[in-house]
Amino acid sequence: MSVSLNEQFVSILQTRDQMTGKADGLLHQLQERTVHVAQAEEQYTEITKLFGTFQSSIGEYTSIPGMDMEEITLATSVKDEAEATMNKLSHTLLTHFPYIAIPGNPPCVSPKKEPHVTGIPTAAAEFIKQCDAIRPIRGDGNCFFTAFSVILLENLVTDKSLDWFHHFIDAFPPKDKRLEALLKSISAEFVKLEPEGREALLTQNEKMFPLVNYLRQLAANHILNNKESFSPFFETSCEKYVESMVLPMGQNADHPAIMALCTVLNYPIRIFDSQLDSGKGVNIEGDKIKATLCRKDEHYFILYPNQGETRVTIHCEVPPGQSLFIRGEEGGLNWQKGIPLKPGSAPNTWIYTFSGDKPVAYKLLLDDSVWELGDNHAIAKGKQEKITPHFPESSLSTIRVKCKVPPGRTLFIRGEGGPGLKWDAGLRMTYMGEDVWEIGLKGITKSALYKVVLDDKEWESGDNHTIMGGKTAEHQPRF
Repeated sequence: MSVSLNEQFVSILQTRDQMTGKADGLLHQLQERTVHVAQAEEQYTEITKLFGTFQSSIGEYTSIPGMDMEEITLATSVKDEAEATMNKLSHTLLTHFPYIAIPGNPPCVSPKKEPHVTGIPTAAAEFIKQCDAIRPIRGDGNCFFTAFSVILLENLVTDKSLDWFHHFIDAFPPKDKRLEALLKSISAEFVKLEPEGREALLTQNEKMFPLVNYLRQLAANHILNNKESFSPFFETSCEKYVESMVLPMGQNADHPAIMALCTVLNYPIRIFDSQLDSGKGVNIEGDKIKATLCRKDEHYFILYPNQGETRVTIHCEVPPGQSLFIRGEEGGLNWQKGIPLKPGSAPNTWIYTFSGDKPVAYKLLLDDSVWELGDNHAIAKGKQEKITPHFPESSLSTIRVKCKVPPGRTLFIRGEGGPGLKWDAGLRMTYMGEDVWEIGLKGITKSALYKVVLDDKEWESGDNHTIMGGKTAEHQPRF
């Protein structure tokens, strides 16, 4: 039985044909290297607009009530073919111009998360469970090179090896000068950022794809420069293998490409196969392991194994403007003065590594003044634990001012010592009527300083004001 093609579906096919025709044209230009980056970007933008129209139209079409199975099957097939064309185009585009932004792509790198993987043998699951964290990587064919890019960036920070990487780029430059400059810029930016900023950078595909592309070039060039070592792996020539299996973005990495990359960078890694019930990994190119990747089927993600340290990971949502401290006995702590904790890479996560070789007792504080509820924590040497502290409910502090404000204008407060209070950006107050403005602040543990600002631009005259935790402060600002 043939499916009758109504006018709506014919229009969808026409849009599809227009899109695929332009996509095929750009693919041909890319493969023949007859298009410049600006021209490619312009054409790709036009193609993505057509694809967006196609997606919207076919989505509406397949949601029409009463469609029979043949109509749905045909529409689904058309949709899948169009998406495959766009995937091929985006991968080819990134192979030639890795700095082009591909709109609508989800991040290739996800935040670290709890070490838990399902559907694997027992020993493998136990090994992963003992890790500090795992980092998921998007399964788009680039997962190995993306994971390698992440660990390379992270190790630039821990090893203080930014200069080494820049010298390496000078010694092994990519084909594209723009890419060479971008690699140095991205790596330098990553090293300078705080942990939260580094995590944000890892989610930006336009920052990660250039690294992925460069790593592919390194692996490919090493294979071509050492054909006698690699040719036994291939049924075809090294040149054909590199052109079809290593350089194209979106192509899964296999053992020769992995070995070539680790060798040229002198970067030993351990690959742990989650499908093997051994709980062990295989070292690639040496024993001084730089990182551990986990392989599940053909997909790679990052493992962060336990390093035998005595460490606590704290999950705690700290109010804006406040900090988390730790006090204790042994492990580099004392009960008299706290040590400020630094945020971990995951949201609302704080990590502290204890020194020494004795058991540690410890407790957490907000702003080194408000103790967490409950008993002291105790941790033995070489152990890791995760805790979620609970603090007393903080009472509300209220700032109330009486001020006749011209219509269309607003009062703000700036300051320090309370949640969200800053001297360089204000918090908006609420108009209560009869020239009264208020703002409530929850989380002031002792006292806070503040000043009223008109439209967050014009400061009130006079000295700073003080508000105590849980109290109400009232005054009449003058401008």
